[in-house]
Amino acid sequence: MVSATAISDVLGVEGERRLVRALRRITRATDLHSSRLAARHGITLPQLTCLTHIVSNGPVSLSQLCELVLLSPSTVNGIIDRLEAKGLVVRERTDPDRRKVLHNATRAGRKLAVRVPSLLHDKLLQSVRELPPREQRSLLKALETVAILMESEGTGRIGPAAKASRRGGARDDALFHETKRSS
Repeated sequence: MVSATAISDVLGVEGERRLVRALRRITRATDLHSSRLAARHGITLPQLTCLTHIVSNGPVSLSQLCELVLLSPSTVNGIIDRLEAKGLVVRERTDPDRRKVLHNATRAGRKLAVRVPSLLHDKLLQSVRELPPREQRSLLKALETVAILMESEGTGRIGPAAKASRRGGARDDALFHETKRSS
């Protein structure tokens, strides 16, 4: 068993600050991108992420969409409510079982998904592709480790999603999930 070592023992206090600052910069970049999308196109990053997956994979059920974007059903349902209110998504009941609801993009939703600039992750992935293969693998491993640590934060143990990620079986995060939509 590996013993716990204080971050400062390995990185030093300055290294700890740099680590926290880097995470904050990532969060800030995502928030700024979402704010710009909302101001310019009337849609937030989570809404665009859901819409893009619906356009690429739709029609999809709520549970399928939750799997794709890695968000809870209540969160995704709220996003769908807002997309539906904007006329970008419709809920369709299936035949013969009218209990099953599929979410599909409207013509306006498909147009918006094509018109809106590519998602932040598209630009990031393009930059990562330009890195040497060794750096790409190193970055992937580091980000997967950060995701595992953040998923297990406060629990004192690594959760099922984190264990699957360590084995390489976890799905991509919604922010970085590749879609079939062309940029």
